[in-house]
Amino acid sequence: MAPISDIVLTLPLAAGTVAVCGWVFARSAARLADHGLDYPPLLLRGDEIRGRQRVRAEGLRRRAELLAAAEAEVLSGAAGSGDAVARLDADLALLEGEVEDRLAEVGAETAAARDRAEAGRRPARAVDIALVAASTAAALVALVAVLLLVL
Repeated sequence: MAPISDIVLTLPLAAGTVAVCGWVFARSAARLADHGLDYPPLLLRGDEIRGRQRVRAEGLRRRAELLAAAEAEVLSGAAGSGDAVARLDADLALLEGEVEDRLAEVGAETAAARDRAEAGRRPARAVDIALVAASTAAALVALVAVLLLVL
C-alpha cells in the first residue's frame, strides 16, 4: 500500500481526470451520434425537390406561353398559320429538352453539395472517434493508477 500522501494526492487527480474524461466522452459520443442529423443529409433532399419544382414550374409557364402564342396565330387566320402547329411541336420538344437538362443540373448540384458536406463531416467524425477513444483510455489509466495505489 502506498503512503497516505500519495493516495490523497492521486485520488482527487484521478477523480478530476475521470470527470473530465466522462464529460469529453459524453459530448463526443453525442456529437458522433448526431452526425447523421446534420443539415446536408436531411435538408439537401428538400432543396433538390424545391429546385426541381422551380424548374418544372418555369417549364410549364413557358409551355403555356408557347401554346397561347400558337393559339393566337392559328385563330388569327393569317397566312402560314398552319405552320404554327409544326413550330409549336418543335418549340415544345426544345423546351422539354431544356427542362430535362436543367433537372439533370439540379441533381448534379445536389450530389456535389452532398459530397462537399460529407467531406466536411468526415474529419469531424474522426476527431470525435479519437476523443471518445482517448477519454476512455485516460479514464481507465486513472482508475488503474488509483487501484494500484490503494491495493
